[in-house]
Amino acid sequence: MNAIKLEMNNKQTNDIVCKSFCLKNIWILFIIILPLSGIIIGFIFRNDCPLEKYIPLWEIINGFITIIFLLLIFITKQFFHEIQYRNWSIFIIDQLKILLIFFLFLWFICGNIWVYKYYRIVKYDKQILLSNKKTIENFYCNKIVYLYAFCYLSRKMVVTYVTGNKNKLVEVQAILADALPNLRSQDLDLPEYQGEPEQITKGKAILAAQRINGPILVEDTSLHFNALHGLPGPYIKWFLDKLGHDGLNKLLAAYDDKTAYAQCVFAFCAGPSHQPITFTGRCPGRIVSARGPNTFGWDPIFQPDNEQGQAGEKTFAEMDKTIKNQISHRISLRRSKPNQSSIIPGSLFCSGTLINNKYALTAAHCFNKLRNNVDINDSNIGFICLLQNNMSTYTYESMNGIAIGWELLQQDALLSYTLQQVQLPVISYTNEYCRNIVYDNIIQFCADFIQGGKDTC
Repeated sequence: MNAIKLEMNNKQTNDIVCKSFCLKNIWILFIIILPLSGIIIGFIFRNDCPLEKYIPLWEIINGFITIIFLLLIFITKQFFHEIQYRNWSIFIIDQLKILLIFFLFLWFICGNIWVYKYYRIVKYDKQILLSNKKTIENFYCNKIVYLYAFCYLSRKMVVTYVTGNKNKLVEVQAILADALPNLRSQDLDLPEYQGEPEQITKGKAILAAQRINGPILVEDTSLHFNALHGLPGPYIKWFLDKLGHDGLNKLLAAYDDKTAYAQCVFAFCAGPSHQPITFTGRCPGRIVSARGPNTFGWDPIFQPDNEQGQAGEKTFAEMDKTIKNQISHRISLRRSKPNQSSIIPGSLFCSGTLINNKYALTAAHCFNKLRNNVDINDSNIGFICLLQNNMSTYTYESMNGIAIGWELLQQDALLSYTLQQVQLPVISYTNEYCRNIVYDNIIQFCADFIQGGKDTC
């Protein structure tokens, strides 16, 4: 009887060991697939990255070393789990694993340098042509190679969103969940800088990256009154604290223009030694008497415009959070300028608006001449049908327009390498100031602050 029980116990033990061994092998096989894919992709497209030729090489070597490292782990656990360090075999394997970890760490840094070096200009659209009839893809790097390396390096990146405001955290997580699934938050006591919103956000980002010692995301939210040339701007926190909602409304009592815009500037910094990158989102609207629950700063007095540029019906405070997240200044930074494109490679002189994945609309003066002579009936020449635009009939008065481009930030300065935008109110053609400038109100209109402060050409 005891012999039968012992035999059954041995059989059950063998079954458990067998299942454990099988599951372990399946898991090892699964985690080897990723580096093995890198070897295959890097080898197939080894000559398809002219601008950054080391990316395929990185994928191949990273794949081989990672597989060797994983196999050493498997061998150690499978065959040496009962052998102590006095055995020279396992000692050598452990030392080899340490060397491979060190190499993979250095190789990881090299991969980041090669992959992220040009990532801000990578736009994979085969219809966007560069010089000599080259596309972005065959000019820079094969799309499959680049995206594999990019995703491989980014898959474990945890970005810290620096904020102590739980309401902000919930809102940002809801908006950026698909882009930054590993977003976490941490409250840091950062100094309150003075200056323009972008300068303030960059200063905070640099300091936060030093304290976190890793990739961070910081935000500066501001409220700008057009009649006051953008004030209170980034100082809205102190204005609200001293004046309250009623006091902010009284600031505009002497002005007919109650328009304003909520602005959010995000800055991402990859680490202490990196320069921050900024993203700006704006939501146009107007200042009204406080309505709705007073749970989030100046939300009760800001009433965003609707899609037609006219006054909306509810303030931010009165809106459901899901509706607010669809139109707010935070969500607008994700889609604020997705259709803007530089026309001439290496130059910021001209920009265009992407109509679809094949065509961009720009000004004729951006080109000296076409490469081949064509006539108006040629298939390369097309007409854009616009809505009737007679300013005497469709005045667009009191609506806000947004001009976007790489322009001068001050007189006699160099062109900005950061895409800029400015919000300007449309002025009626009946205005004397506008009539003296516009000579054809069918194709031209005025959008400007007569008192100055903001402008575009």
